[in-house]
Amino acid sequence: MSRYSSPSPRAGLLAAVLLGAAALPAQAAYVTNDFGLSLPHQTLDFESEDLVMNQSVSTEFQAFGVSFGNAYGNPDPSGGYPNISGNRIGNFQGGIGNQGTLVMDFANVLSGVAFAMVTAPGTSTLQAYLNNVLVDSMVVATDATSSANYHGFDGLQFNRVTLSVVSFNQALMVDNLQTIAAAAPVPEPAGWALVLLALCGLAAFGRPPARRKPR
Repeated sequence: MSRYSSPSPRAGLLAAVLLGAAALPAQAAYVTNDFGLSLPHQTLDFESEDLVMNQSVSTEFQAFGVSFGNAYGNPDPSGGYPNISGNRIGNFQGGIGNQGTLVMDFANVLSGVAFAMVTAPGTSTLQAYLNNVLVDSMVVATDATSSANYHGFDGLQFNRVTLSVVSFNQALMVDNLQTIAAAAPVPEPAGWALVLLALCGLAAFGRPPARRKPR
């Protein structure tokens, strides 16, 4: 006689719980170090175009999957800042000043981004959006001398990043833009729904049957 028995409904629901948990997105991480992402798919150093000082930069780097808003050329072959040299972009124009929040719009959904950024001593805010919906935000102290000036996000999905700084001149510069493309479509909230549904089912199966009242 075979001793094999089919899995119980409770075992099936437990498997559903595990599958649902596996479908949930990983915890996002903030990047603040001296190198950026560990394994970027692409690094844009802005050297493929002859940027002109104070000239607006918008669609010049579409071949790299990114366009910009409130960005201006700031070429300087002498360097002078950690992790930043040659062509770079900023949110300001010389003689005019800060032009507002710098915007990076990506052609595809990313899971990671990092870039070297310098500012006057102040506090910078980085925000990540997916289809115009804010998905994460970080606030970090920034300056023009620290070598740990790579900042960004890793482990979430987004297609827009905005940068702003509170300092005496509200100005920032960016170079060496690193990106990682998202490996899969944006997850829906179905993962959590599956987990909750399975837990409810487990609770129902674990409840003893109601006793009938004697007539």
